[in-house]
Amino acid sequence: MKKETNPSLKEENINDNKRPLDSFFVLQKRKGLVFANREIVGVDIGSSHIKVVQIDIKKLPAVIRGIHIEEIPIDKRDRGEVTEIYIIKKLRSIVKKAKLKNSLAVSFVSGNSVVVHSCTIPETAENEIVDAIKMDASKDLAFSTDESFLGYSIIGKTTGRKGQELEIAAVFAHKDVVNRKIWLLEQSGLQAAGITVLPFAYENIFSTNIEETPENMVIITIGEETTGIDFFRNGTFMFTREVSASGKDINKAFSGVVNTPEKKVEISIEEAEVIKRKYGVVLDQSVHKENLVLNQLVAKSRSTYEKMATEIKRSLGYFMRMTKISSLDAVYICGGGANTKNIVQFFKEQLEISIEPFPFKKYFKVSPVVNEKLEAEPSNLSFVLPSCGLALEELNAKINLVPKVTRMISKIASFKSVYNFALFMLYMIFISLFAYIKFFTVKDFESTINRLNANFKNISEQNQQVETFNRYKNKVNRKKKVLNTLIGTRPLWHGVLKEISHIVPDNVYLEKISFEYEKETKIINVNISGEIYRGKKSVDFTVSQLSLDMKNSSYFTKVNLENINTKYKRGSTQTLFSINAELLY
Repeated sequence: MKKETNPSLKEENINDNKRPLDSFFVLQKRKGLVFANREIVGVDIGSSHIKVVQIDIKKLPAVIRGIHIEEIPIDKRDRGEVTEIYIIKKLRSIVKKAKLKNSLAVSFVSGNSVVVHSCTIPETAENEIVDAIKMDASKDLAFSTDESFLGYSIIGKTTGRKGQELEIAAVFAHKDVVNRKIWLLEQSGLQAAGITVLPFAYENIFSTNIEETPENMVIITIGEETTGIDFFRNGTFMFTREVSASGKDINKAFSGVVNTPEKKVEISIEEAEVIKRKYGVVLDQSVHKENLVLNQLVAKSRSTYEKMATEIKRSLGYFMRMTKISSLDAVYICGGGANTKNIVQFFKEQLEISIEPFPFKKYFKVSPVVNEKLEAEPSNLSFVLPSCGLALEELNAKINLVPKVTRMISKIASFKSVYNFALFMLYMIFISLFAYIKFFTVKDFESTINRLNANFKNISEQNQQVETFNRYKNKVNRKKKVLNTLIGTRPLWHGVLKEISHIVPDNVYLEKISFEYEKETKIINVNISGEIYRGKKSVDFTVSQLSLDMKNSSYFTKVNLENINTKYKRGSTQTLFSINAELLY
């Protein structure tokens, strides 16, 4: 298989971490692009909303001149009715309303099939960097490097024991995930100019005002499915982590059966969404003590918020230990969950740090038309921060997972109307030549017309080849999707181990995790054994908590505490345990 390399993805000046932006240079660079003066839109296809942002970057600060949001109803999300066709229809309606047909679009990918890998490799030749990154990352990937697209950026240069070393930030994304996102954009009437990951979209924003960007900074993105925590130093991406607690978990906490003295009350997912938007994080639970239903829902939801805060605090501590810093200069919150009432104040109390919404005015201006919409819906800004970063991809592009051939086709397709206009103008010019027919003989005139017709025929054939290529590519993508559905029956080990890491309490040390496959029943048995250290929580409470978390997990079923044994040695106790379960996949 031919190796795909893209030297343009690496940073040109690896010694300058701050990457100062010269606006004049950027404007000159834009004039030299194939798609110069063509608008690039940022497209964020989320689980609860589809967001598209138009930004004018002719001069800095960039001006947001269009925000388009389509909500995906919660009842459709809950019933699993959000199909690719449904997403395409929603995105097409945005494209039609905003008149974005054939516009160049940049989006991002995420999830278990996307891995952001940081590594340090010896300084080597440019054509050997890709092989070195793949070798270093192969042990951390749940899929083969040959099945993925790779983008990388050189973020620094250090001196190690063996000489000069390169600090690399690389992204591995399964080809099916990238191709699916490209297909969604193209079926919606857009042209895929770039696919990246969320941290580098944020980095695009910082590049527009690097002087006022804090040195050590964290962005917390609370989404519908996951919560992302991205760490930056001097505006350059350093580290990322995803935690499982998200907006979906909070909706579940607000829903379910609630007991009252009179009867049992059933709260649906739709009603839970309304309650969450109205009350958010209740800082003082005694406020609603007279309302028994609301009081129980507040208590349930608060534990979910506290779990989210605990996981975020653990990630912040890990980053600070890894980078050897004593404090963070700024922590910003964004995403749909950032609009939850009182959530900023809650995180301030739980994390014991200063936290605030992302400062849009520092990096963007807003057009009068958009400003009117924001006065009606001011919360939309926290929704569209990722889309804003994607729309700025032209200024600071580091990672682009779109294959080169697809990018070139997108650029050609985006100029189809320009080509048609050029053909029309050529016809008008040649018609005007009839006024000067007296300077040509009839024979010379006929030969000229024949040559022109031949040229027009060649241009038409090239356009037909592009259209034929697009049709065949769509057919291949649809067949690949069916095949992937048929073969997607094996467990994603990366996700299983990640889930075990999330649910194991702090005072539990795992000694062994084993998996046994039964061919006859096609069941995978999981055995987890380890040791429990005494702490603030008792041994019985710790074992019960671990068993309950495994039962509530979407990865395990038939969880059984097989053995627990406490031994006394020289005045201290040693508690060993073993838990069996079946793996769902």
